[in-house]
Amino acid sequence: MTAQLLHEEVRFAAEALRAALKGLIEDAGCNALKPQAVHRHIGVDRVLCWKVSRLIKAARVEEALLQLPGDEALSIFITAFERTSTSTSPGRIDGARAAVAGLNRAIAKHVGDRRTLLLMLDSVPGGQDGLAQSRKLLFRGASGVWGIQARERLQVLMLAPNAENPKVVDAAVAAGWVDVMRMRPDARWRLPLPDDGAPLAGDMLVSQFCQDTPQLTRETAADGATHLEIGPSATGRVGAFSIFMGMRQSGRREFGIDVLAPTEHLNCDILVHRELRLPQGAGLRFYSAAFSTGTGCTDFDRMPIEAKAQALDGEAVFQNKHYARQRELLEFMFERTGWKAQDFVGLRYELDHPPFPSVGVFSAPFEIGE
Repeated sequence: MTAQLLHEEVRFAAEALRAALKGLIEDAGCNALKPQAVHRHIGVDRVLCWKVSRLIKAARVEEALLQLPGDEALSIFITAFERTSTSTSPGRIDGARAAVAGLNRAIAKHVGDRRTLLLMLDSVPGGQDGLAQSRKLLFRGASGVWGIQARERLQVLMLAPNAENPKVVDAAVAAGWVDVMRMRPDARWRLPLPDDGAPLAGDMLVSQFCQDTPQLTRETAADGATHLEIGPSATGRVGAFSIFMGMRQSGRREFGIDVLAPTEHLNCDILVHRELRLPQGAGLRFYSAAFSTGTGCTDFDRMPIEAKAQALDGEAVFQNKHYARQRELLEFMFERTGWKAQDFVGLRYELDHPPFPSVGVFSAPFEIGE
């Protein structure tokens, strides 16, 4: 972020509250960083003591405010010292209550309310993937507004040196939407057909992995782009369907996985031939598609979201708790490409409730191994 997230008055008020609570605890002869001891001393809920401790010891104000208890909980915490600790001065009690009131005034003036504050703070990772709560809310709301959702957005990308020119990287891609269902019968959905690769099978659609797919109509837009219009289907789980596409490409160094519908979970496997070296810092970055003009992603569109990465090798490549046909899909891809499974290692990127609309971009200037 180029600008500070929180106004200085909010930051100052938050720091004042942290100092007041720390002084309150230490006046009672307790260690503010040992919530279990505080719990035993004042007899309030363990979770509340833990949250106050995290609030005090957080490295950044934004991370501290993610632990901020509600007004009622803070009142219970402060009053407990007044009731149980003879060494706590009335000035400490009054100071802590004044600090709570001061922070509430600052939040009301510069943010609005605590619910809005939590949405602002959702972009602070704090050891978690960015915007987790906001993404979940967006998934639920967008599913209702657009009338459609998918359980899984799945993509497997295989990369290997070209047989004739090993300085060129060949790619095989299988990408699918699993358990797509409509929230209402008139919900419309379309998928773009890629025009920069050759079909992995006889057609871009990989029919053996499509399941209960409604009638598909190919349409051509004014700019010449082709897409699939998804025909009618029943609502809910009864009408759920899956659709997969596959293609081969050569010479590309950037690959994307688009999120064209509200989706519960995203899984992107990137399998790399052992003769290629993944560069340091390779990752899956997410960009908003709300302002896209089809000319590519820029830093303006980048979102503070990182998918979790897991190393894949051996049998782990064929296992996927979110997609039961993972082994079958990979065997199909290896058979079509002529590549051998034992020659590949890779990474699995996962993200719950990927933002819609967006695109995850994997960019890697591969080097040929020795």
